[in-house]
Amino acid sequence: MNKMAKQTQNMGKLVTIVHLYPKEMNIYGDLGNIITLKRRLEWRGVGVVLKQVSLGETEFPAGDIYFMGGGQDNDMYSVFADLIALKKDFLKNEVLKGKVFLLICGAFQLFGQYFLDASGRKIAGLGLLPLETSAPGDQLRDRCLGNLLTVIRPGIAAEIHKAYPDAVYERKGELPTLVGFENHSGQTYFLDESIVPLATVKFGKGNNAKQKIEGAKYLNVFGSYSHGSLLPKNPHLADYLIWLALKNKYGTGFDWLQLDDEIEWRAHLVMQKRLEKNGK
Repeated sequence: MNKMAKQTQNMGKLVTIVHLYPKEMNIYGDLGNIITLKRRLEWRGVGVVLKQVSLGETEFPAGDIYFMGGGQDNDMYSVFADLIALKKDFLKNEVLKGKVFLLICGAFQLFGQYFLDASGRKIAGLGLLPLETSAPGDQLRDRCLGNLLTVIRPGIAAEIHKAYPDAVYERKGELPTLVGFENHSGQTYFLDESIVPLATVKFGKGNNAKQKIEGAKYLNVFGSYSHGSLLPKNPHLADYLIWLALKNKYGTGFDWLQLDDEIEWRAHLVMQKRLEKNGK
């Protein structure tokens, strides 16, 4: 399948993707999100610069899209401390500038007010998102674990359709879905109405075991518990993030090419139909 970009006014356009803590925060295929963003930009003729930020670094590259994945608990503790000590002010300014962030699982939690682990240890977060996370216990039964199918909330779905209007691969009259895999002990709750859920849970747990909501949108910051990884099987969300980043940087001065996503949608629909049929 040929997705090579045509000669458009995107030639000369450049998007910088900053990968936060690629060594410590990269489980369940989260790196696939970076690969997906890079390739979909390149297919549109947009140049891509990849930067990485790790523990202890004080020189922070400015980006257009920031990505941070999930990690093991021990790694998260060291990342917590590093974020607050060295990177909090910079990231806060980038959020307020409308930069695009995709935060998966542990990263989603770290950008909130705090994380309370199963042993009762309370760790301060960046405080950039109005949410808090607590782990109810350390047993397997306490975890939100398994495949995840969600329905994108109407307001966000309407925004996504501006970037991804092609209805060929979508079910007419239905809101678009997201498929993924979750494995987290933390239960996340919002603190005010400035942050909204990304989706409603159809199968799985999502942010917590009670509310049937998944992920979040706050300005151009998107959080989700979906691993697997999230973007390869959800090209509509990938394109929405790219579209927001280009719009934030270039206004209307870019060409928006629709890509042939037949293979991506086959992967999406296999999981969607499987979960709709038997929930596994």
